Amino acid sequence: GESNTCITGVWLIKDNFNSESPSGIIDGNTWIVILGSFQSESDANDLMERCNSSGLNTEVFSTNSFQYLAKDYFIVCSGRIFKKADAIVVAADYKSRGFENYIKNAGMMQ
Repeated sequence: GESNTCITGVWLIKDNFNSESPSGIIDGNTWIVILGSFQSESDANDLMERCNSSGLNTEVFSTNSFQYLAKDYFIVCSGRIFKKADAIVVAADYKSRGFENYIKNAGMMQ
């Protein structure tokens, strides 16, 4: 198994995206912790149920809802997080419970 998927996944974040403006006003970036992506919504729902029965708080979204994600997939994710630092904490929590994941800046919801 690849035990460091979460850590290696973090490099996918482009550090030039600032998760909040200097005034603290959110600038529209949306960080999500992704546990899986599927072409089938039912497969995504199956993973969401497994995650949530283990105490995680996950949702299924269509990637078409987000500005920066590849289209036509269903993702199991943390829901929307507005600060990169908070997403990193959530990702580490999920990893500690045995769920591999990665962080993406999904951009604004569409």
